[in-house]
Amino acid sequence: MLGVARALANALSLRHPSYLRMLAQGTSQNVVARIAPAGEIKRRVFLVAHLDTDKARRMTRLPLPGAARIASTTGIALAGLAGVTMLAGALTGRRQRTSIQWLASAACGFGAAALMADEAQAPVAGANDNASGVAVLLGLAQALAAQPLNETEVILLFTGCHAAGAVGLRSYLGRFAPPRYNTYWINVALVGAGRLCYATRQGLSEFTSYRPAPRITALAARIAREHPELGVSGRDLDIVDEVAPLIQHDYEAIGIYGYDDQGNPALWHDPNDTTAALDPDMLTRAARYTLALVQALDASESSVLPTTL
Repeated sequence: MLGVARALANALSLRHPSYLRMLAQGTSQNVVARIAPAGEIKRRVFLVAHLDTDKARRMTRLPLPGAARIASTTGIALAGLAGVTMLAGALTGRRQRTSIQWLASAACGFGAAALMADEAQAPVAGANDNASGVAVLLGLAQALAAQPLNETEVILLFTGCHAAGAVGLRSYLGRFAPPRYNTYWINVALVGAGRLCYATRQGLSEFTSYRPAPRITALAARIAREHPELGVSGRDLDIVDEVAPLIQHDYEAIGIYGYDDQGNPALWHDPNDTTAALDPDMLTRAARYTLALVQALDASESSVLPTTL
């Protein structure tokens, strides 16, 4: 049971075991573009948007706000407690199963059945998750190519294999290992519906939650205050995506998202995620906010970066 608790926590952190590669059914790829600054490179900003969509998963669309987080936290806690009691029983010679062990077994069985049901669902169209993020980055690429930043190189990173555990991003980090010094990451997803926010905390359980880096979070808050017309606020969001591995690798990273009236990620793994649900004005505001954040980073003080990644 301790192994079950660890495996569940790893899955909710997008830390998937390497043997899952053997289950791959095809190949994927990342798409990368660079926009050089007008002057000397003093910092780099990665703008990230994943290319693939996911299935219509009911487990991430539970009707009560925060229900997915509560369910995941409870599952990890029960499995961990059951593992401890089993270990204690083995050490003391007591073999009788406890109520916690029975409850943990039932929870694991229910969770496995729910996951299997989710895997049987059809993929969603992915207009908001994440054609919206891709569209925003393409618009920013056009604007930044026409008017480059002064001292900041912009790398647009469109990642594949998001639904398999941010494999595309992890592959990029493993292959190129971008420097952490004066390097910033902005993940853009789900920005075509709902209300705009920058995430102040993310994760699907209390054991696996993570916060974006403090410096870029403070800057995101400042830009939101300076541009109230964009309607952006800071918000805790029950979502796990490319920001998770970036934080695990100690990068300055933050995510920009849309959320619905219940406070959940807008149209995340939702069968209604079609172009008809998108709000063009929100896409425009998301692009303007992201551009303002990048320009603020460009105006910040920092030293000259190494010339190679």
